[in-house]
Amino acid sequence: MKLTRITICCVFLLTCSFGFAADLRVPGDYATIQAAISVSADGDAIVLSPDTTYSGSGNTRINFMGKAITVRSVDPGDPETVASTVIDGGNRYQVFVFCMGETGTSKVQGVTITGGYGFVGGAISCQKDSSPVFENCVISGNTAVISGGAVYIAHAGSQPVFKNCYITGNTAGNSGGAIYSIGSGGVFENCLITGNSAPRGGGIYAHNISTVVMKNCTVTNNSATTAGGGIYCFTASTITMTNCIIYNNSAPAASDILIADMGPASTVNVFYCNLSGDATKVVVQGNCVLNLGAGNIFDDPMFISDTNLRLQKYSPCVDTGEAEEAIATLTVSVSTDIGGNPRVSGEGIDVGAYEYQAVMTAIIKVTPRTLNLDGKGKHVQCTISFEGDYSPADIDTEELLLNGTIRPLHSKVDARRQYLLVKFDRKQLEEMIDCCAKSADVSVYGKLTNGTEFEGFDKLKIKTAHHHAKHKGHDKCKDARHCKVDDKGHDKCKDEKHCKGHDKGHGKGKDDRHHKGDDKGHGKGEAYCKGK
Repeated sequence: MKLTRITICCVFLLTCSFGFAADLRVPGDYATIQAAISVSADGDAIVLSPDTTYSGSGNTRINFMGKAITVRSVDPGDPETVASTVIDGGNRYQVFVFCMGETGTSKVQGVTITGGYGFVGGAISCQKDSSPVFENCVISGNTAVISGGAVYIAHAGSQPVFKNCYITGNTAGNSGGAIYSIGSGGVFENCLITGNSAPRGGGIYAHNISTVVMKNCTVTNNSATTAGGGIYCFTASTITMTNCIIYNNSAPAASDILIADMGPASTVNVFYCNLSGDATKVVVQGNCVLNLGAGNIFDDPMFISDTNLRLQKYSPCVDTGEAEEAIATLTVSVSTDIGGNPRVSGEGIDVGAYEYQAVMTAIIKVTPRTLNLDGKGKHVQCTISFEGDYSPADIDTEELLLNGTIRPLHSKVDARRQYLLVKFDRKQLEEMIDCCAKSADVSVYGKLTNGTEFEGFDKLKIKTAHHHAKHKGHDKCKDARHCKVDDKGHDKCKDEKHCKGHDKGHGKGKDDRHHKGDDKGHGKGEAYCKGK
């Protein structure tokens, strides 16, 4: 009996000591984020509802209170959920303040942080040995009066981690449009730092013995009105970059990188990165050091566009990164790129925040095989299938496009034949086809539910459209080819001849020759005509 009582007591103590992590829902269970944090315990998650903007008292200047908790959206990996779960400082307040020694067990996941405003650190302030983790977040449209439009980091023990984050469109009045580090540092992996601005260090400003580590980041289109449009580093600071793109930033001096001779020398280490080959864009002053390690590229990274920073197929950044570069301070690693796609999709890792995703080939067959442009059908049908282990059930039908623009009307998986049957609007396709062409190429683009892109091609025969003259008149054909009226009032394409009919099908011939119509508006005779 005594042994039994002791066992029960031990079980009770263990249960009370360890408990269970809980999800605290806002606004379902608690009115504000801070209210939920105040009652939370280590291991809990504060879960924010989508399609909601959190602002005002209790949803700004959010303090984790030193707790090992997570503030997150319902689905941090889904871009639409991230975009619709918004914490807004209202251009009046900072959004997150970490100042109680938080560690990597304090996390923010899958939210949009915007409208932050502060003297230093518009959106996020990490001070007093605080090192939280931000994952899959959008940090955009925040402002600092002095430094760190998006993020301000201070004190040696503060080393926050940012993974898969978009840090865009932030501003600072003096330095560090996106990120400002003083005597501290941080780790940035798979981050896109673009469109930020400040007088100094439009993207990143690191000084006074700061240590910043970057892996697979893209720093582009940032601007400074003085110097260091992309990066400004000085006073015994070190920035180490692997697989990063630092390109096309702007400033009157050192538009991409400035390693400034102010106080003890600073060092920027560069491994397998893409930089500009223009020496005026990367400037090293005094005793400072730009350590160019192995594998660097000095060329245009070939983004798809200025706003779409994914890589083109033949970009020099594809497969030219280094996955095994040993950097002691790099404490995180992710298996996907910023878009959630597999980080290695080709022969090697790519340089930059995005991994080029090779487009998979699909087998498509469009019917009818001959498209009569004067037909009455309402739809074209397409079957989509794959070679190998891919299933048509894995196709995300919302991503399907016929000829780049036409979306499906209906789709159905045929499990026996192993294809997806899709219906598209026939009229939309016909409007894209040259009426005088004998054939037309068609394509279908789409994605699987895991994000893998695919594309397939087919060729259709085209039957030229015939328009009834007595109702519609004659059409002038494309490509300087023109038409001849037959005995039924239809127009037929003929090279080097032309005729434009009026509403009754009568035409006036070339060289004052006339084409006589009968009482039904039909033409007779051999002459080619030029209609009035």
